[in-house]
Amino acid sequence: MPSKAEARVELCLLIGPRQIGLGLGKPVRLGPVSIDEIEVDLPGLGFPLDVSGGVSRFRHRRGELRRLRLSASWDDVCTYATVRLRDTIVRGAPRVRVERVAAADGERSTTLAIEIAEAGPARRSPTVPNDATWISPPSVLAFEVTVGLTDDDLVLVVGEARGFGLRAPATRLAIEAVARVLGAPFRAEGASFSFVGLGTTIAAAVFPEAGARAPRAGTIGPQGLVFDAHGLELTLREGRGFVGDERAVRALEAARLTLETDRHLVAGDLDGARAAAVEALEKAPRHPEIARRLVELDVLVEGRSEATSSFLRDAERSLSLRLGDLPTTLLERTGDRKGAFARAVRDAEREPSPILRATLHGRAASLSTEPLAALRQLDEAATDAPAYPFVHWAALVRCLEAARFDDAASHAGFLEALVPLHAEKCAVLVAVGNAYVLHGHRVRAREPFEHALRYAPDDPDALTGLGEALVSGGLAVRGAAILARAATLARTSDTRATATLALARALEDPVGDLPAAAARAREIPSGHATSPHARLLEGRVRAKSGDHEGALLSFARLREEPLTETHVALLLEAAQLERERLADPAAAWRSIRRALALAPLDPALLAFERDLHGSPVATRPAPASKPLFASDLQPISAPLPSPDPAPTSLGFETHADADPDEDVLAARVEVLTDKLRADPERDEVVDELVFLLTRLGRGLELLALLSARLEDAPPDRRDALVVHQRAVLKRLEADAREAGRNEEASLFAMSCEMLGPA
Repeated sequence: MPSKAEARVELCLLIGPRQIGLGLGKPVRLGPVSIDEIEVDLPGLGFPLDVSGGVSRFRHRRGELRRLRLSASWDDVCTYATVRLRDTIVRGAPRVRVERVAAADGERSTTLAIEIAEAGPARRSPTVPNDATWISPPSVLAFEVTVGLTDDDLVLVVGEARGFGLRAPATRLAIEAVARVLGAPFRAEGASFSFVGLGTTIAAAVFPEAGARAPRAGTIGPQGLVFDAHGLELTLREGRGFVGDERAVRALEAARLTLETDRHLVAGDLDGARAAAVEALEKAPRHPEIARRLVELDVLVEGRSEATSSFLRDAERSLSLRLGDLPTTLLERTGDRKGAFARAVRDAEREPSPILRATLHGRAASLSTEPLAALRQLDEAATDAPAYPFVHWAALVRCLEAARFDDAASHAGFLEALVPLHAEKCAVLVAVGNAYVLHGHRVRAREPFEHALRYAPDDPDALTGLGEALVSGGLAVRGAAILARAATLARTSDTRATATLALARALEDPVGDLPAAAARAREIPSGHATSPHARLLEGRVRAKSGDHEGALLSFARLREEPLTETHVALLLEAAQLERERLADPAAAWRSIRRALALAPLDPALLAFERDLHGSPVATRPAPASKPLFASDLQPISAPLPSPDPAPTSLGFETHADADPDEDVLAARVEVLTDKLRADPERDEVVDELVFLLTRLGRGLELLALLSARLEDAPPDRRDALVVHQRAVLKRLEADAREAGRNEEASLFAMSCEMLGPA
């Protein structure tokens, strides 16, 4: 609350039968509050009295405060709070709602329900739907403020704090919000805020503005505090008293019990807050506000889910706690999704805050595996929060899952209506069309894409979506023309790459122009999200058209792209084409090795690897010799092949006088190396690596492998490893002496001697 008046103060004389005084000539604004009346008696003046000088004749006299009346509308309070709370509790300017809480006995209540939520698109700059901040449920904080008045002292107590998607305990955020809105005149102690000498302080802020002396405190107390649907009205007059109901008494006691807990909470000391809450719970067992704080704190700590769930169940046998999304979160953490769904539905039905109720219904929908059950929850959410896009977006997705296209179109219309500008409407409808495509309804996506083009006829994203929908619907010629236009109009390289890839796919099938499809795919440079798909498409169409060298080069470029685990299927398809259509198993090995580096345990990759390991080279005749698999290798406990073994096939049948392809062996070494990094304890992988490195003559790598294994090998394996390491060292010594590197040869000889006698 500001400390001085925002408008010029006008005073007037108040003349009564036995007394004269000063009062306000018109209401005065103090922040969101209107000071409607102030009456100050001027003692020591008797009649007859000359009042011809008006107010100016008496402004120097100090009077006594006798009456004060102030009022505020909820709209003004919410507007004021919105400004004060910007970028604090939630992102941006929040949506603030204040409502009185009805008393159970029908009497007037002095408790307010407060709701602070992220604003919908109508109250903040909208973003496109594929932005998570646009389609995710809003963060929302709900709590109650109970007001008590003792004489001229005002006390506000925060309680029943709960929320959804909050960054900190709801109680702490509620205290922070109230502290920021009330400002310096209020003294904070935990969850309570007190204003000592309310009437006197207000009069002292108002009267000097008119050049009059501030009045003495006098003896004033509350005559009445009224909350109605439009606002509040507070009257103080001469006398003493207390205003408040049973809620006020309970709230004051709760603030006293949780004082230490809340002090730690506000300071960010969660461990200290929990210890204080446990101590307070010993003094007041099953107290709802203490239990609420304990649950809030434990949800933030990993590993307490089971214990907190048990505590919550015990507490709720005698308490009726509203805790926002905390119970649902606890049940989901323990793996009970059905229980979490039921709890979210139950808490939503008991929740008075509309936005929080909508988010709980949305949470229940996200936990449901049945599209129709989820849609029922989303219908409830849409009733409570029709201006929030997350409800309609989630409902749109569920409608597409259930193939309820009329309902999906209805929610798409709501999403379109929530944003004001044509460019934004176009972006919304493009996202809607992409949702249709994602759920397998590419042909039906034509309608939202066409609708989007009414707002922005040259939007490349809408043109791309429409072109793909037309191609899927059998209008390939028209679709390809629109895709070509989208690629031409694209303003960014990413948009152009997306449109070009879609055009290349259409040219491949159903148009059947393979050379043009390869050329379009080649236009997409490296580094884009679509680049791996373009490299695969280019290689595939070149392989179909007989350009084997070009196809192999395209697949090589694919392997050089920055890939993630999501691209494993592309590499697998490339490997299959390289083996079956291009008859190049070495290239297939390189592709499958690249894929295994991204997903070492992928079953499809491992099956292909085993198949490739045992398949013959298509261009060579197959002799009767038995292929050697990893399982055929001797265990390391038996002597491994000598450093210069006889030629033996490895996964491919070869002529008896021919060695396996060196590229194939090298590719296999890379695959085994990746496996060994993933699991260093796999002795069968070490066995095969020793064999292959020996076969390839890569002595230094073999020496490094054996040295590393010797450090941690058990005695029974160490003896066999030493035998092979000694053989490798002797071979390296001989090679070094033959090349004239005598100092290097001496080092190998010394290392061999350090292994001990043979």
